[in-house]
Amino acid sequence: VSTQSTWGDFCWKALKSNRHSVSMVEQQGIIEPLEEVGYKNRPPLLEDVSIEGPTRTPIPHALDTLEQREEIEDDYNWWRYSKFALPWLLFMLLIFATLFTLTGYTQVGELHDLRDGVPTYFQLQSDSDKNDEGAIPKSVRNLRIAAASMGVFATAVCILVLYAKPRPIPRKILHYIMAFILFVVMVLSWIAFGIGENKGRMSGRCPEMRYFTNEKCVNREGVGTVATILDFLIAISSISAILVLVYTTFTGDFKFNRTGWREQERDAETEAPSKELVKPHKVRQTRLLITLFALILVLLLCITQLVFVVVLHQDHDIINPRSERGRGNRTFDRYSNLPWEEPGWSIRNTRLRYSYSGIAILTILANLLPWRSRIFAYIFAFIYFCVFVLSIVCFAFDVHELRRARNDYGCYGAWLGASPSDALYDPVQSLPNQKVNCINGPYVCAAIFDFFAAVAILIYITFEYVIRYKSIHSGRKYPFFAIRKVEQDLDSRRPVRCEITNEVMTASHYYYRHRFLSEPEMLAGYGADATSTSSSYGVPHTPYDPAYKPPPVL
Repeated sequence: VSTQSTWGDFCWKALKSNRHSVSMVEQQGIIEPLEEVGYKNRPPLLEDVSIEGPTRTPIPHALDTLEQREEIEDDYNWWRYSKFALPWLLFMLLIFATLFTLTGYTQVGELHDLRDGVPTYFQLQSDSDKNDEGAIPKSVRNLRIAAASMGVFATAVCILVLYAKPRPIPRKILHYIMAFILFVVMVLSWIAFGIGENKGRMSGRCPEMRYFTNEKCVNREGVGTVATILDFLIAISSISAILVLVYTTFTGDFKFNRTGWREQERDAETEAPSKELVKPHKVRQTRLLITLFALILVLLLCITQLVFVVVLHQDHDIINPRSERGRGNRTFDRYSNLPWEEPGWSIRNTRLRYSYSGIAILTILANLLPWRSRIFAYIFAFIYFCVFVLSIVCFAFDVHELRRARNDYGCYGAWLGASPSDALYDPVQSLPNQKVNCINGPYVCAAIFDFFAAVAILIYITFEYVIRYKSIHSGRKYPFFAIRKVEQDLDSRRPVRCEITNEVMTASHYYYRHRFLSEPEMLAGYGADATSTSSSYGVPHTPYDPAYKPPPVL
């Protein structure tokens, strides 16, 4: 009877204390359900606040004690970039590097001797209608563009999925889809290799005035052969990438473990257990590196192939407005004192685009260094805003010049203008049709990249600097896409409940202090301070205050 009475008293006291704890939690505004923690080796997950720069490089041993963590967390000058910063900065770096290259491709003259141009180049309609470009079939060019672009997309998505750490099922679906795209890349590369293997040695560049001077075309067999070899290498490397990607995705080796033991256990529940009873050491890391190497190899080969596609595209036939006096402009006025017309941007647009794209590239490279000062972060934001303004201005100038080239200049009908037909007669070699095709594709592309650059910078400034919300626990600001995750799973001052003592305390206090107490010490109330709300019998109830800093342990 006495035993039953003692057990009944204990249950009644526990129920009573639990009700009192629930009522106090409700009064203090703590949102239920709280995270339950009770294992020393499975503590609550805490945010790494010692990170520096967009690369989020942690400082070793900076968070070894609670006092060190609180000092870093309360440092207002410590700027912490979000996970969005690094990939978007690299994306912007790619955009501005492409824009810088396009500027060099579309400028008129050398850097020390720039000249004004008109954003239009000319080609005989007969050359535009040909199936060849630089003596290489256009079908081969299109196959190479499609294969290389799809290869860059597939490998980039695989690497992004690897670092994004999604759930197992979405991760496997995305990797299998990318493996299928790589299979398409392999097929297209084999087709391009089969066609280009015979046509590659025929590639060449022909002079503009060959119809009158009988000049011979310059042989470009070397460049065409290299492009054909790249087709072969892309096909072979795609086969290897497909095999290792599918295998490591099936075995679950091509992944980075999710952060926190809770997330890892949830992922393990959805994946089939390994059939290998004894697995050698570092097998998963080795397979991951092999897969990553195969994907990066395909990525580099595809990028190189795109470069060679551009190089071979330079061999296409173009013409310039000419009259009896030689090179001229679209007015064909033999008495005009204006300089001859050249395809390209004006000096103003060229210099402006060089300026802001170069500033952006240097700023992004400097920003990738592990800065942690809020002042430096704001300086970078100001420079990005200036680049945004310059890109919008450059885009407006580009649109103005493109409209002027179309509306004011127009396109002329014949290559040599009003030259008499008997002056163009050649009994040996007949002249082609003189109808002209005016093309502004490269210049429209440069203008579009101006707009893309402005939008990319605006997105970065808005999401990284402007739209930030305070955590309800610590008061630190985070981007809108990270605030919920931080408040629920990462904030060191969020409330958690100990499963052993049923106490509510901050996650950092449990991580650094409470979990190292023995169970009798926990039940006896050792280590209890104002960071915990005790509901255990015999332990005084103190209010939960996430802003409280416990005194240092002597």
